[in-house]
Amino acid sequence: MHNTLKSAGQKLAPWATLALLACGSEGGGSSDGGGGGSTARTPDPVDESDFSIYVVDDGDVGQHIQLALDSAGEPVVSYFASHGVTMDDCEVGGVKRIVWPLYAAFRTLQVFERELVTDVLSTAVPQGQSLAVNSAGEPVIAALTGGPLISDLTPLCAAHDLGLYQRSGTGTWEATTLVQTSGEAAVGDQASDYGEVVGHWPALGFADSGAALVAYKDVHAGGVQGDDRRRADLEWVQYEGGNTVARMVDQGRGGGIYNELAVDSAGRIVIAYYLEQESTAEPQQGLWVARSEDGGVTFDKVRIFPGALSTTIALAVRGEEIFLLYQDPELGLPILASLVDPASFTDRSSWGTERIGDSHFVEGQDPDLVVGPDGGLWAAYYRCADTSAGSDTECDSSLDGLVLASQIDGDWELAEVDQGEDMGECGRDAALAVSSTNVYVAYRCQGLEASELVDSVRLAQRVVP
Repeated sequence: MHNTLKSAGQKLAPWATLALLACGSEGGGSSDGGGGGSTARTPDPVDESDFSIYVVDDGDVGQHIQLALDSAGEPVVSYFASHGVTMDDCEVGGVKRIVWPLYAAFRTLQVFERELVTDVLSTAVPQGQSLAVNSAGEPVIAALTGGPLISDLTPLCAAHDLGLYQRSGTGTWEATTLVQTSGEAAVGDQASDYGEVVGHWPALGFADSGAALVAYKDVHAGGVQGDDRRRADLEWVQYEGGNTVARMVDQGRGGGIYNELAVDSAGRIVIAYYLEQESTAEPQQGLWVARSEDGGVTFDKVRIFPGALSTTIALAVRGEEIFLLYQDPELGLPILASLVDPASFTDRSSWGTERIGDSHFVEGQDPDLVVGPDGGLWAAYYRCADTSAGSDTECDSSLDGLVLASQIDGDWELAEVDQGEDMGECGRDAALAVSSTNVYVAYRCQGLEASELVDSVRLAQRVVP
């Protein structure tokens, strides 16, 4: 059943569609989280030719995968290397530089070729990167940029600015620094306006005007001060015509993890994010969504799910409707939260919640969510355990896989796309894109090479039914 991966761009035999399931659900809508019921029926037979699977890159890569379609409708995939590269001595701290290659891969004649976008200086895997296409269909990436931080506190051998990377030609990417300091989104508060470590968990989108919009986390002194993460800010910046304007979204509460950004049909900026810090004065940990009615000057906020999250989230808009996809860590299932009435944004009870997964599995990690050209919802996520097979709820790489879900006439149809090899994870970091003819999912999959697990990036493609 499994195929041996050879080289970037190689197409695998289209064996990968394994099961197709549908599940009914009951809408939720408790005051602060929850989800409706879920049932699964016997899998229908599926033509194995439904999916074609390609190897995008097998060079031990695949951290923070992103996917978009260019002006020709071809998939573009961006991702970090799985391991950093140790370089020469750093200017500060008496340590070595560690850089993390950030790549973008483009497909021509069914073969992917990767380009080096930049090397991000970081002591660990950089916290996120974001890929989107501008109005001309050209790929643009938001990620960290800059050199070591030389400050009056403990020096930091890591990038600490927010950058925008634009492709000027094949293999050539130009960086523009958007934000360098906390004070660029100043609010008149000494704690929030202090610091130089910005740009974590960037989320990139474009306004109708063509302006680039990026939400990001501001960590002030980068964790050197004891309260840097507790009082971290969520901010956003607009870049247009060479000019930047940065503003506050959520001040001083530690928000800004797993950020997602979209613009609805009324031109409102919508940002979803995880706030990991709990407050003793007022419960605040959980999944939040913010929306601006005044062009991003101020934001209304509502908490959708209370408590800790251990994986990324996904956001999509359809007209003025808002959809959020996340994993409930206690249920072990993906939950779709939705707001249909834009006037009720801050009323949590007006948000519906729906389980879209199969209760026989533990699934829903690393989700992505998009609205197709016909208005249908598509989701992808990682499945890591099969409870019906007698296993417990701990993830098991021999039972894991990638799931693609589509909503058809109100019902969810699930297809398991790729189970990978017998050893190693397959299906992590899912990223979706849908055209009028095809649905694409990029994801990380591990294979065994010389007795070691090695990461690769795969792309599954299927004709839209």
